[in-house]
Amino acid sequence: RASWATLEVRDEGVGMDERTLQRIFDPFFSTKFPGRGMGLAEVRGIIRKHEGSIEVKSQVNHGTTVRLLLPALLPKIGDSYPKSFTTLQAAPRNLSCEVLLVEDEKSVREVSRDLLRLFGCTVRCARDGRSALRLLNKAPRCFDLAILDMTMPGMSGEELFAELKKVRADLPVAICSGYSEFDISERLRAEIVGFVQKPFHQDELAQLLCRVKFPEESSQG
Repeated sequence: RASWATLEVRDEGVGMDERTLQRIFDPFFSTKFPGRGMGLAEVRGIIRKHEGSIEVKSQVNHGTTVRLLLPALLPKIGDSYPKSFTTLQAAPRNLSCEVLLVEDEKSVREVSRDLLRLFGCTVRCARDGRSALRLLNKAPRCFDLAILDMTMPGMSGEELFAELKKVRADLPVAICSGYSEFDISERLRAEIVGFVQKPFHQDELAQLLCRVKFPEESSQG
C-alpha cells in the first residue's frame, strides 16, 4: 500500500470565487497586478514531478484550503540517497559549452546557472534583453547556446530572439518558459533548438545540451 505525506494549509481570508479558482494555476496569473512570477503554476509543476497532487478549495468570505499530497520516501535499510540526488555528480558525456542565459527572475537565473555549471558549461547571465544583446555584441562568436525566458521586462523573449539572430544568425537558441511548448510553438518552435518548461528537472537541461552538442544523434532520434 502506498504511503503519502500530507500538508494542509487553511486561512480565513476573503476566499475566491469559482472563476478565479479555475485560473489559479495559470502561469503569471494574479488578481492584484500584472503577474510576472510563476506562482501556483510552479508549485503544481513541482508537485507533479514528484508524482503528487495539489487540491485547492475556496469560497468567497470563507477562506481557502490548500492540500498537498506527496508519495512518502521510505528507503530500505542500507540505501543512501535516491538516484536523482546523484545524477549530477558526473555527466555521461562532455556537455560543456558557452551559454548565454537570459532570465529576469533572480532565483530561477541562479538555479539554472548552477545546474549548467555542474554540467561543465561556462555561463554568462543577463537579466533582460538589452543586457543579453550587450553580451552578444561584445563577443558574437563566443556562445554555443542562448537560453531565453519568454516573459521579461522591456523586451519579450520573442523580440530578443529576433535581435539575437540579427547579430548572429546561426546562434542556437532555446526557450525556457512557464508557458507550455504548445503556447509558443506557432511563434518560435520551428526556429529554436529546444524548449524547457518551468519548473524543470536537471535532466531536461542535460537533454537540451545533448541536442546542441550532438545534433546528428538528435536528428536520427
